[in-house]
Formats: sequence, C-alpha cells, structure tokens
Amino acid sequence: MEWLQVAGLCLDILGVAAIGWPVMFMRNKEAIELGLAFLAEDTEEENLRLPPVVALLRQRRGARFGFGLLFLGFAGQALGVIL
Repeated sequence: MEWLQVAGLCLDILGVAAIGWPVMFMRNKEAIELGLAFLAEDTEEENLRLPPVVALLRQRRGARFGFGLLFLGFAGQALGVIL
C-alpha cells in the first residue's frame, strides 16, 4: 500500500499546483491589467506601483513561496515512505 501513499502525495502536489498556478505564474502585464484603475499611469513602471497591482504581485510572491514549501513537505513525506 506504499504506492497508494505516494500516489496520494503526488496528487496533493498536483492539486496545490493547479490552485496556485494562475497566481504563481502571472506576468507583470497581467497584474497591471487585473489591477488597473480607470485612471492608470502612462508607463509600465508607474503602473507597477499602483496599490492594486502591488497587492497582486505580493499575492504572486506568497503563492510561489507557499507552493515551494508545500512541494518540499510533500516530497519529504514521499521520500520517507519510499525509503
């Protein structure tokens, strides 16, 4: 039944990736479009400083960090089962 535990952990990793994928791999341009106010600035650098855009980029960083921790944790569990 060890294979079932490993399969479950792999599905956990895939599930976390599916949930976080849109945020983790969001490009700056996408964050600007999602967080853009009607009175946006002229340049991308100025738009990146708008509060809604800053919030989206912060969420992206948090999602990447969280996914990394979850991946390491699940991988550690899988290695513990295998070894």
